[in-house]
Amino acid sequence: MSLLAIARHYFEGLGTNKNIKKGTNLYEQAAKIGNLRAMFELAHMFDEYNSFERYNMVKKNNDLAIKYYIQLAKNNYIFGHYAAMQILREEIKKYRNVKKNIKKFNLVIRLLKKYKDNIQKIDEEFESKCAKMNFTREQIIKQRKNYNDLRDKSLVYIDEIKEISLKENE
Repeated sequence: MSLLAIARHYFEGLGTNKNIKKGTNLYEQAAKIGNLRAMFELAHMFDEYNSFERYNMVKKNNDLAIKYYIQLAKNNYIFGHYAAMQILREEIKKYRNVKKNIKKFNLVIRLLKKYKDNIQKIDEEFESKCAKMNFTREQIIKQRKNYNDLRDKSLVYIDEIKEISLKENE
């Protein structure tokens, strides 16, 4: 958590000069050692569609956002599954790296099925993960709303990607 605090200081220039590169490197170090909050921050930092205002100065890179969302999904943070699906859908609809992104989309679907098969109480698991990431109650409520919105859209995404995938294989 200390890496995250220092990273935030670099992003906001608290007690030091603003240094986006150093802040990003610290988040990456924390993500490498398995910190879910660092993965979450990095995913949103690079996400062209769902970035936080505090990361406006960071160059968007959906490949990196997908990477970190998939890491969240592999760590059973359900928001990672749905957020990755959303970006992959947009990238595929724009015909960017279609085969590679369809492959990643299918990986996310497999991770989602595995998650749902192994987790009996998804709501409790969601709350637990949010708490471990040191989200405030307000942030957890916002995450739940985002998660519910994306969950509802995910079935549409799956159908759209199947359709595009079939066209690609013709």
